[in-house]
Amino acid sequence: MTIKRIKSNGVKRDPNAWVVDRLLAWGKWNQLSDNGYGRSSLVFDEIRSAPQPFVPIFGIECEQTERAVSKQLRMLREVAILMYVQECDQVTISKKLKISDRHVRNLHEALVNGVKFYIEAQRARVPCPHRFSNTSAA
Repeated sequence: MTIKRIKSNGVKRDPNAWVVDRLLAWGKWNQLSDNGYGRSSLVFDEIRSAPQPFVPIFGIECEQTERAVSKQLRMLREVAILMYVQECDQVTISKKLKISDRHVRNLHEALVNGVKFYIEAQRARVPCPHRFSNTSAA
């Protein structure tokens, strides 16, 4: 039996939406802590004037997400910090990194997939290597 990911209004939910939710919580968690990632002064006034949605923050999940983001390539980490911590939009990120909007979308997709893989790999049970080795004498 497969579980369908469908919202209450019948629209199919993105299977990676939970990863984006984790990255949003990680970004808020970083904003609340003093780790040097803080918001960009260029967009601070713009962000302050916009209504802020509530994002639940769970410390353990944010620490896992921090580890997952830190394992990504440098360019993916920069996109994560700009998008989720400094809350820059895609156009601003493309200007800051001097890349195209499409490349930002591709990097974001790679970031989401990489973070998802890392978080899911932590949950996977790793079999003992000696169970699969052929050490029995014939």
